[in-house]
Formats: sequence, C-alpha cells, structure tokens
Amino acid sequence: MVKLALSLLWGAFIASLVACNGASTEPEPVKNPPQNIMSLSGTAYDLVGSLVIQDGLGNQLTVTDGNFSFDATYEEGQPYTVSIVDTPDSQTCEVANAQGVFADSDISGIEIRCVQIVIVEDLKLQIDVTGLTGILQLSDMPDSSHSVENNGLFTLGATYAPGADFELVIAQQPQGQKCSADIMAGMFNEVDIVVSIVCSDTDYRLNVRAMGLLGNIYLANERDEILTLEGEGDFSFSSSYEAGSKYEVEIRSDVVDQVCVLENLQGEFDSADIELLISCQATTAPDPACSPLQGG
Repeated sequence: MVKLALSLLWGAFIASLVACNGASTEPEPVKNPPQNIMSLSGTAYDLVGSLVIQDGLGNQLTVTDGNFSFDATYEEGQPYTVSIVDTPDSQTCEVANAQGVFADSDISGIEIRCVQIVIVEDLKLQIDVTGLTGILQLSDMPDSSHSVENNGLFTLGATYAPGADFELVIAQQPQGQKCSADIMAGMFNEVDIVVSIVCSDTDYRLNVRAMGLLGNIYLANERDEILTLEGEGDFSFSSSYEAGSKYEVEIRSDVVDQVCVLENLQGEFDSADIELLISCQATTAPDPACSPLQGG
C-alpha cells in the first residue's frame, strides 16, 4: 500500500515538471545560408608616386605602382565602382573596368594606367617663306620686328608656352611684291607653329624685244613715256604696272630703209610681265630702169 502511494506521488511530480517546462512541439525556423564574401582589387601601371581611389561605398585607398586591394568586403550581386579621387601633378591616370556587379568570385581586373604630362615651355613661331625677292618686315609682338630677306624656314625670336596666343603682323611689304600668310593669329598647343608666307609680284614690267632693227626707233606708252630702241635686243619701259592695268604702245619714229611692225599694241596685265615684239625688215629700193623719169 505504501509502495503504491509513493508511485503515484512520483508520477504526479514528473507530470508537474513537464507542465512547468512548457515544452513546444513547433519546428525551428530555417536560417539562410551565408553570403559569399568577395574582394575588389587591381593593378596600377606606370604610376609615379601615389594616387587615391574610391569604391562605390566611399572607401578610399592610397595606391602606388603595382597591385592594390580594397580593405572592404563585398557580397554576391552587389554593384561596384572605382574612381580616382586625386592624381599626381605630373601624370594623368584613367581607370579601366571601373564598374560592374559581383557575381560569384572576387573582382581583380581593375586597371589604372598613367602617363606623364609633357610640359613644353619653349615653343617657337616659325615662318616658311617662298617667292620673296625683296625685304619683308614682320612683327610677332608689339616691340619685336624682323627683316626677312631670303626664302626658307626661319624661327622668330620669341618663345611661347602652351596656351599662349600669338599674332603675326606684316609691317611692310617688299617693294613690288605682296606677301600673305596662311595663319596670322592663333594659340600654341604643344608643338611649334609654322606659318607659310607666299610672296608674289605686284609690279610688272612692259618689255620690248627688237628683231632685225638696224638703227634707232622710238616707242611711247599710254603714259607718254618714250622708250628708245637701239638696234636688236631687249628693252623695258621705266614705269611698272599692277595686275589689271591696261597698256597701249605706239611707234613714234621711222627707221631709214626699214619697215618695223609692233605686235600686241595694247592689252592688260594679269600676273606677269608682258613682252612685246617689234620686227623690222629692209625696204626694197626701186629699180632705176623702171623709173618714169628715165628716157628711152
């Protein structure tokens, strides 16, 4: 009887313990698997000194020439960007493969390539002159003048820095010529500037070639200038003509025992000298036997 009572008491005690613990039969929630953790890295080429780059999260990294890697970690599916915050004064740098999205592996193909900045301070203004027969006066700055007497390539005295402006002025044309330049003003970049100057005659001459002339003959032009031809040869009127000017020539005297014919008595100058031709031939003396004064 006593044993039965003890068994009942023990059973009740165990039941009360189970009820107090409140054991649940609901299943535990399923946890998500951990994300892949990845890194962002690359290589800098030809970098002198250091530069600062930044990822899309605002993490900055000081980079020297060679391999680099951000300290931050990234997850699969996360976008990334890499930009340059600060570069050395003597170089320009660019980022290749600068943006993308993390897939299932690290990103290690970021490339930073740098090149030296070439600083040129002693740039020159040069002139290439053709057709010049006199003296050409040039100026490339307010108080700088240059006398050019020959054809060819010449360097004017002043030097210029990149970004500097220049202006070339033709202060005085050569006598009897007009010169023009293909560039009169501009700005220097990183190379010398060569200005092409072409000169051509503006004063043309009226020339005469005498053929068969045995004595002297006098010609006059429309300006009433007299030109004396003394036998065969080449002769020129003293005055000059501009392009587009008209001329007219006449014979003012005769030659004993000769007949002279002048070709192209009038015309207009284009862009060259004009040469006239005067040809002279002996006159045929009459046969005395045919003269009506002869008797017979």
